[in-house]
Amino acid sequence: MYRNLEKLSAAGLLRMLHLGGGQMRFDGRTDRHYHVVCARCGKVDDVPAGPFPPLDSLAEQASEYAILGHRLEFEGICRSCGQKHKRARATRRAS
Repeated sequence: MYRNLEKLSAAGLLRMLHLGGGQMRFDGRTDRHYHVVCARCGKVDDVPAGPFPPLDSLAEQASEYAILGHRLEFEGICRSCGQKHKRARATRRAS
């Protein structure tokens, strides 16, 4: 299965995500966009914000590199995990 996904990624029909954790993930959205990863369950969602091209030029000015692009990954707690955490705290307090 992963071989087919890698072929689709190479053809530009999918985007391979290089996120922390080492698990291989693919995205059907091939435009440049950012992701947020839940630190508890590993769920990945798109961040509804466009790319920030000024980051490329800032990095190029601050380094000796010709910047080709960037990847930006946000980390947080998804709503589901946050609710589970709140329920667990409330249960512990009630005990």
